[in-house]
Amino acid sequence: MSAKEIQSICRLLAGEADSIAKVTEEIELVQEGDPDLAGKLSEIRVSKLGSAQELVLQLTEALTAEEEGGEQPK
Repeated sequence: MSAKEIQSICRLLAGEADSIAKVTEEIELVQEGDPDLAGKLSEIRVSKLGSAQELVLQLTEALTAEEEGGEQPK
């Protein structure tokens, strides 16, 4: 995997982390006043966590392959 592809995964991962943080803030704001909305936001947060986990796996595979002598960054 090229260096640009690895950087792209890292940027996507950072974006997911930012989204999780923002949704967490939104949950805190609405939790007492609208528990249904807080529940829906919690589901969104879990979904974003799943996306982040997939990106971590992709990044791990890319870096592990590189360390084991696989494709070198271009």
